Amino acid sequence: MLASARLSALTWPVSDPDRAARFFQALVAAPATTTDEPPPVVALFTQETTGSAKRLCFETEDISATRARMADLTGGDATADAQGLGLRLCARGQAVVADADQRRGPSLGPVILLAPDVSAELAFYREASGLDFTRVGSGDFWWIVNGPPLGIFPAGHDLTNPDVPRPRASAEIEAFLIVDDLAAARRQVETLGGRTLSEGHVGHYQIARCEDDQGTTFGLWSEPA
Repeated sequence: MLASARLSALTWPVSDPDRAARFFQALVAAPATTTDEPPPVVALFTQETTGSAKRLCFETEDISATRARMADLTGGDATADAQGLGLRLCARGQAVVADADQRRGPSLGPVILLAPDVSAELAFYREASGLDFTRVGSGDFWWIVNGPPLGIFPAGHDLTNPDVPRPRASAEIEAFLIVDDLAAARRQVETLGGRTLSEGHVGHYQIARCEDDQGTTFGLWSEPA
């Protein structure tokens, strides 16, 4: 197993990166952090192009060794994980440095990988990145043991409507913003020109799936008082 990599950024294709950055800056304040907390995962908005998708950005001590191990596990592709979700490897401290064509967005809360084959996804991240996960709840739901909040859930599970199977079960990345008051955050989304698509819960956490003012889908995540 390789030395543990750390999820530090999520590149996020949108129609207008500047507009997305302004929307999310108005929606959420910068989170308060302490030295005891892991650094947050940062959203980096990029220009949407045909076929573009979110990419998980991992920092690692040895990029070459990590890339080679990932290629071995995927049959030669080191730019995607076991389910085809995009990956990017960076040296320590480099993933959150926005390129000229990127706009730095908000710090993210939980990032959840919806995987058609949860076992294969778990094996990939354990072997390629040194990450460890523990099962949560009674289903096939897994949460990272240490580091920024990262979950691996079944692709057929709708987080905001768990009793209804999802019509699509392809792999995707869902990213959430942590808010203190879900209802107030939803009102702010609407004030800024977005809308709420659905609501639900993950354990005792309250969540909502929303769209911003240009149709970018994102989630809100709140712990009840």
